[in-house]
Amino acid sequence: MAESIAYFVVNPDKLRSRSLPKYEFIRDRIMQGNIYMSLIREDLTFEVYNLYPDYVFPGKIRRVDIKVIGAPEDDKEVLIEIALHAFDNVLEGAISAYARIHSDAGTYKDVYLYPVGVPRGTPGTVLSGGFKLSKHAKAGYWSPDQVSLTDEHLNERFVGRNDFGWRLYVNNPQEDITPPHYVRNSARLAKSVATREGQEVQLIEASWSVGENSGFMREGSACAAALNDQNLETYSVFEYGDYDPRTETCLVVFEMPDYMPSAMYAMNYIMMTDRALNVSGIYFGDPNHGLRQEESIVDEVAPRIRLSTSNEDTLPPEIDLNRIRIQAEPSRPSDPNGETLVTLDFVVRDDISGVRIASLYLRDPQGNDHHHYVYGNFEGHALFPASDPTQWSHQRWTTILPPGSPPGTWGLLELNVQDRAGNARRYNFAETIHFDIE
Repeated sequence: MAESIAYFVVNPDKLRSRSLPKYEFIRDRIMQGNIYMSLIREDLTFEVYNLYPDYVFPGKIRRVDIKVIGAPEDDKEVLIEIALHAFDNVLEGAISAYARIHSDAGTYKDVYLYPVGVPRGTPGTVLSGGFKLSKHAKAGYWSPDQVSLTDEHLNERFVGRNDFGWRLYVNNPQEDITPPHYVRNSARLAKSVATREGQEVQLIEASWSVGENSGFMREGSACAAALNDQNLETYSVFEYGDYDPRTETCLVVFEMPDYMPSAMYAMNYIMMTDRALNVSGIYFGDPNHGLRQEESIVDEVAPRIRLSTSNEDTLPPEIDLNRIRIQAEPSRPSDPNGETLVTLDFVVRDDISGVRIASLYLRDPQGNDHHHYVYGNFEGHALFPASDPTQWSHQRWTTILPPGSPPGTWGLLELNVQDRAGNARRYNFAETIHFDIE
C-alpha cells in the first residue's frame, strides 16, 4: 500500500502501467478523485514514434536445467539454463535474468543469465549462465527466492521459486560455515607518500589481523574498509584490498590526492570475505543504524589519522542549466518502430579536482527510468584532470533506443555529476503537479 501510494504521487505513470486497478482504487477511495502528474521540463523532452510497441512481459519459466561439475573434493562449476514459455521469441523473450542464490547458511552468489545463440542485448527465450563455488562453500541445497526477467524495454517479470522447479545440490564434505573474524585491537592506520601520474600523493594504509579457520580467504578483494571524516556533508571513502596469508592480515590502501578534504579520518567499518563466501562486517562503535545478519559491532575505538592537504575540494561540479539540449531522431521515419537516436548535449565544470563521471535517467511514457552513464572526456580513471577543470567542458552523449520502445513523450529526468574528490550534485527536472478535484 505504501509503495503504491508513493508511486501514485511521484510517478503515477509507472503505477498505472503496472496495475490500473491499484491506481484507480487509490484515486477513487483514498485520494477522493485527486490526481498527481509528474512533468519534466518541456525543453528536455522528446518524442518516440512506434507503430509496433512492445508492452509484453517476458514469458514465464517453463524449464530449468542445472549442472554441478566437480568431484566432492574439488571446486565446483555450476551451469544454469532456463527456457521461457513464449509464442514470440522477440516479444516474450528476455535480454537477461538475475537471481541471488542462497545456501541454508546465509551465504549467497549472484548470477546473471543471458540469451543463448544471439548477440548480447538481443532478446531470447533460452538463457544460460553460471558461477564457480569453492570446495569450502556450504554443502547442501542452494536456491533463489525469485528470478527477475527483463527485456530491452524494461518490461520485467518476477518469478517466485514456487513457480518453477529448482534443484541445486552441492556436495562439499570440506564445507566452511564460519566467517572470518577480526582480531581485537589489531586495526591500524598509517600514512605514506607515493608518486602517481607524476604527482605526489598521500596514502592511508588500513590494516588489521584476521582469524580464518580454513585459512582460505577469497582470491582478490577479500578485504574492504571505509574511512569517514567529521564533515556530515561528505560521503565515506570505501576501498577494497587484499589478504596476506603469510601475516594473516588485511591491507587496504586509500589514495588521497591533495584535493581530498583535510580532516581527522576514522576507519569506522571493515569487511572480510573468505573463499566459502562467508562474510563478516565490523563496525567500530555505534553505527546508528540497523545491522545486517553478517554485521556486528566491536566495542573498540575506531582507528583515526589526520590528513592535511593544501588544495581541498569540498564543492560539487556545476552544470549550466541553460545549456542543456536533448534531441531525438527516429531511425525509420516512414515506418517508425521505436528505434530512436537520442543525443544529449550539456556543459559542466568543477573547481579543483575535475569531473570524474556523470549519469542520467531517461523516463519513458510507462514511467520506467532508464539509467545510463556518461563517461565523456572526463578521464575518470585518472587521479588528476588532464585539462583545466574550471573551464566549461562540452559533453555529448548518444544512445539508440531499441525497436519496440514505448511511443510517446520521453524526458530527461535526472542528470548527476561527481568529481574526483567524491562531491556529487543531482539535478532533477521533474515537477509534481497536484490536481485537487472539487
